[in-house]
Amino acid sequence: METLIDKPLLLVPVNHRYGRKIAYFLFWVTISMFFVLFLIEGWSTEKNILAVLIFCLGILPFTRWFYRGECWAFPVFELVGLFYGVCFGLSSLFISSDISIVDDGPRIAALKLTLLGLLLAYWAYYGIGRVLFKSLRPLKIKNPVPYDVLVKNAWVIVCIYLLYRIFFINYGETIIFIHQPLMALGNLSNGIILVDVLTSRKNLLRKYIGLSLVILLQILIGLSSGTLGQIALAVFFFLLIYLNIEKKVLIKTIIFFIIAVMFMNPVKHEMRSSIGENSNELNFIEKADVFIGLLKNPSKYSDVRGSFESTIDRIDQSGLLAEVMVQSPEYVPFAWGKTYVSLFTIWVPRFLWPEKPISSVGNEWAHWYGLLSTYDFSTSYNLPWLVEFYINFGIPGVLIGMFLCGLGFAWLKARLCSEQSTTLEYSIAVAILITLWFEESNFALSVGGLFIYFVTFFFYYKFLKFFYKRKRFLSS
Repeated sequence: METLIDKPLLLVPVNHRYGRKIAYFLFWVTISMFFVLFLIEGWSTEKNILAVLIFCLGILPFTRWFYRGECWAFPVFELVGLFYGVCFGLSSLFISSDISIVDDGPRIAALKLTLLGLLLAYWAYYGIGRVLFKSLRPLKIKNPVPYDVLVKNAWVIVCIYLLYRIFFINYGETIIFIHQPLMALGNLSNGIILVDVLTSRKNLLRKYIGLSLVILLQILIGLSSGTLGQIALAVFFFLLIYLNIEKKVLIKTIIFFIIAVMFMNPVKHEMRSSIGENSNELNFIEKADVFIGLLKNPSKYSDVRGSFESTIDRIDQSGLLAEVMVQSPEYVPFAWGKTYVSLFTIWVPRFLWPEKPISSVGNEWAHWYGLLSTYDFSTSYNLPWLVEFYINFGIPGVLIGMFLCGLGFAWLKARLCSEQSTTLEYSIAVAILITLWFEESNFALSVGGLFIYFVTFFFYYKFLKFFYKRKRFLSS
């Protein structure tokens, strides 16, 4: 007998007109950008034209996704395009010369390289990847437990996951054996719960109350850590699953979130300055209290223009690429794969290898290029994938790396995304893919964790199957 857990989620969109309206809107946004560029005097510079081209190319995958009604597939590559469109294109268009770390000349070279790399990634994903993986079958999992047992287990794991992030994360991050599996199971269980709330009408009020508490706690945890990235991830997680299940874009929520991030960004910097080196000594409630206290008067730390400039400076990645292109290889030699070494060791639990080196790529590479002070050995400076390709192998590294990324995402979509996905299959796909689209952390950190995710899901599946069978056997 087929149970609810075995039934597909019917992710195929029911309203193509809605999707095409969104696609037409995105298309006219791109056309309007070019009109504005040439209408405003002094804006039609080479840098701005390249920036607009990258932005338009970045939102093209989402335009195609909506137009073709592919809402059954989690839009990971579409989000990758959006990342480059916003963080390399849009940021270059609006960044002020007062806060930019490079002049227009090096930035133009960086934008040209980004544009070429993005085109190669698209060719690999939409062209070669579609042909190579056309016959690849999506992942199918024989469900180990009934649907209600799966959902109950998801709620238990989310509670453990939240308790860990509130009280023990400072210790767990040094033990990858604890940290990474809990992050994987937390993402998986969050996905199962969201899907259940959006698709099942049973005990709906209780589910909404529980879900609201979970989201609120995750936001407070993000605030207490002094980083907006965790909050953004939680919000995007909900918005994307809502889009897949309900086939609607929560436009008002997105606009509100963007404005909130702009005003909270200066407050985040103020909080980090206030807490300083005492971060590990303060508990979750004390950190959240500090942030909320600062948030009561955000204008004290920055006005509207300052908040906008601070946000643009934070997301700007083309300036970072331009800076390393200026320095390498003339002043700083290429790393020749040094930043990828941890790919071969990240999956080994520290209890099996106590002397395993602690990866500090985020700190080391910033010292190479003078982005951190000489005596700062605690700050981890984000290393985007595209920038990492360059500091290792130069221009060929960017071109080959972006091409291989396009192929990799094409393989992941063919293997993990299906119109007939069950709740468990869809949640596994989301838990894996949500960690890859924001290519701001170094490659080994982002991709190396996938092995741990797969191993964690494998043992979780076996755990559910074994204990459910054992329970049934004892009850009989």
